[in-house]
Amino acid sequence: MKAKVVVAIAIILGLITSVLVYTMLGTPDLQEQEAKKVVAVVVAKENINPRQKITAEMLNEKEIPEKQAHFEAFKSVDKVKGRYASAKIVAGEQVLKSRLYSKEETNSMLALNLGPKKRAVTVAVNEVIGVAGFLMPGDYVDVVAVFSDADNAVAKAVLQNVKVLAVAQDMTTNQGMKPEVKKSVTLAVGLEEAERLALADREGEIRLALRSPKNQIKSGSTGFSLNKLLGRKEEATADNSDAEETETTEQESTEQDKKTVIKEKEEQTKKEEISKKVEIIRGTKKVYEDILIKEKEGQE
Repeated sequence: MKAKVVVAIAIILGLITSVLVYTMLGTPDLQEQEAKKVVAVVVAKENINPRQKITAEMLNEKEIPEKQAHFEAFKSVDKVKGRYASAKIVAGEQVLKSRLYSKEETNSMLALNLGPKKRAVTVAVNEVIGVAGFLMPGDYVDVVAVFSDADNAVAKAVLQNVKVLAVAQDMTTNQGMKPEVKKSVTLAVGLEEAERLALADREGEIRLALRSPKNQIKSGSTGFSLNKLLGRKEEATADNSDAEETETTEQESTEQDKKTVIKEKEEQTKKEEISKKVEIIRGTKKVYEDILIKEKEGQE
């Protein structure tokens, strides 16, 4: 009886083992089908450096065996282009989600929000300078500087239509955010604008004037002085005197040039030889010769 039980158990274990081996190894047809399965993944055509913006020209869609595709790989170029690399991606490598900055990270990184020719310059603000806390990232402002000396003061718009990158360290705008006075504002400016802003901030007092998003026009401004505000007569500046003197000199030079041209023409006219043919009878022959009238007159 015991022998039969042992045999039955052995047969059952043998069947179970066979089923497991068959399942694990699979049939040759299934193995071939799995080997033929391919998927399209995005790979890099060239080396991509960290913080570099990825363009469509840097990428390629390549079909590879499904088993070789990384689970973080992108399937379409459209989902990768325009994003920034957070780590170096080698040419031929699959582009993975972990190698790119997320949209939230991109929005919070100052350098990635600057245009190719822009610089970020931060200025200290208070309630007056910072428009009472109503400035938000993405707003546009004019920078007005006030310069003063012992005799006069002048207000001048040194920059216009400048984008606000950040208020304090906040680079995103929350819809429910209440106006709050911050201690600094970061602006996106060009190199020359950065120099003008730094000089104006040092030599004068700056104010930020919030612009309407509908207003993209840069107005011409010569500044406004305290004397003009109070109706005082302003003295001619050295620049104006120089300009008037230059204009007078140019007029005198022009008149002198005209006189010189007229004189040269008169001299040229005097030097011209005006000839006239006269009839001369020599014996039986008549000849005609040119007689220089002026020379003749001079001889007379």
